[in-house]
Amino acid sequence: MPYPIIDTHTHTYFSTFDDNRAKVIQRSQTVGVQHQVEIGCDETSSIAAVNMAKKFETCHATIGLHPCDVGPLYENN
Repeated sequence: MPYPIIDTHTHTYFSTFDDNRAKVIQRSQTVGVQHQVEIGCDETSSIAAVNMAKKFETCHATIGLHPCDVGPLYENN
């Protein structure tokens, strides 16, 4: 049995894909990608990643904060 192909770092929620997002995901499945992990790196992208996971069965989401975005949270403390 072959191992499943999982793309562990995607940002298909980027506006670049607005016109063909479903086609891109379908094309990935056609070539054997069984799952895609949509990476959230701030509040906005984490929400977008979760929305992708809700909309597309093969998409999964991470909710996170990129290290570059942590500093501003503590600047006023």
